[in-house]
Amino acid sequence: MSGSVPPGWADEPRLTSAPPKHVAEPPPVIPEVPLLGPSLLAPEGEGRVRHEAPGEREEIGLTEPAVPGSVKAFTGGLALLLLAGLGLGSVSFVQGLFADSQILGWAGAVLTGAGWALAGGAVIAEWRSIRRLGKVTALAQALERLPGAAPPPAALLDWLAGISARLPEASAAADAMARAPDMATARGLWNTALRPALDRAVTTMGRQAGRQAFLGTAIAPSPALDGLVLLVLGLRLLRRIARLHGLRPGLFASLALLRRLVLSAGVTAGVEIAAETAFAQALEAKAAGIAGGAAGAVTAALRMPRLAAAGAKACRPLD
Repeated sequence: MSGSVPPGWADEPRLTSAPPKHVAEPPPVIPEVPLLGPSLLAPEGEGRVRHEAPGEREEIGLTEPAVPGSVKAFTGGLALLLLAGLGLGSVSFVQGLFADSQILGWAGAVLTGAGWALAGGAVIAEWRSIRRLGKVTALAQALERLPGAAPPPAALLDWLAGISARLPEASAAADAMARAPDMATARGLWNTALRPALDRAVTTMGRQAGRQAFLGTAIAPSPALDGLVLLVLGLRLLRRIARLHGLRPGLFASLALLRRLVLSAGVTAGVEIAAETAFAQALEAKAAGIAGGAAGAVTAALRMPRLAAAGAKACRPLD
């Protein structure tokens, strides 16, 4: 053969170009994300587990009631029985007096009515004080969720007006805070002007109560009376601080204030008071042979300023 013949049949038409080849497209490149820890599962489905982006899980919001329902029912039933017994007893007593004499009957009716009026006034005062304390608690919870651009709420303005009326030294700071256009400015004025003024007044009250506790426990005839002295002075100090912050607590409102003190400021204050108590007990052990009961008086004096600071935190809507 003179020339080279391409392989194939002679009558097969020649192709001018090579047939197109099918090229598989490469898979999409998924950028690798550096892991912060080992991958527990093989990469499949939606990819590997990314430790830097934890998945969200639904939280079940269950809130525990402040007071159990059984305790409320028992307290309400006991109070109802007590009031019913006292009321029916008063009516029967007045009827017996009327049966004996009209003069005695009217005198008994007037005295019994006056007694019930005083008791009702005390109940109303307690209800108002508890309601006022509840408003402060609700205001504190609302201010925690309030953004900085929002204007100060009306409840905060009322609280500031009460502070301005009860503490003349803080009236200028309270008025400036009440005129703040937003909560960010109000919080700044609270931290720089109003809270320092209130803290100075609270510190003065705590030091006064500390001196009274020192003298009271030092001159107490028996160490068993030290606890009673501290209880009376501590409740009196809490009531003074509550009045400074616009509250006028009675007996039940004082108990509610004590409960809020334990819940809101109890952790921090408890650690501080426990630390100071441990130091004071060590001081008392060292000085017991020298000063006798004076070390116990120092212990009582050291507790009052801490109690004053913790009580002030429990009476404020802002921290």
